[in-house]
Amino acid sequence: MSSLVGRYVLVRGVNSGIKFGKLEEKLGRTTILSDCRRIWSWNGAFSLNEISVYGVAKPGQCKFSCKVEYQEILDTCEILILTNKAKDNLYKVEDSEID
Repeated sequence: MSSLVGRYVLVRGVNSGIKFGKLEEKLGRTTILSDCRRIWSWNGAFSLNEISVYGVAKPGQCKFSCKVEYQEILDTCEILILTNKAKDNLYKVEDSEID
């Protein structure tokens, strides 16, 4: 897993949901990300596989959190590497606001 350190990844947690950011460390089921955002909901992609390759086709219909500098995900069950295209697309999605 150390070969992924420094790469931008999409992480699914069993209970904590879906996040993406730069992988800083991975130990067991704990994943540490920097420049991390949560994906609350998305539109314009079928699954996380498509998101990790292409990003989202309908960014205005997605709900993403603001970026945080550091986050530990304690229940990681899936990690996907983001392509440059997906990374650029995902970081351009605007922060969601409370309705």
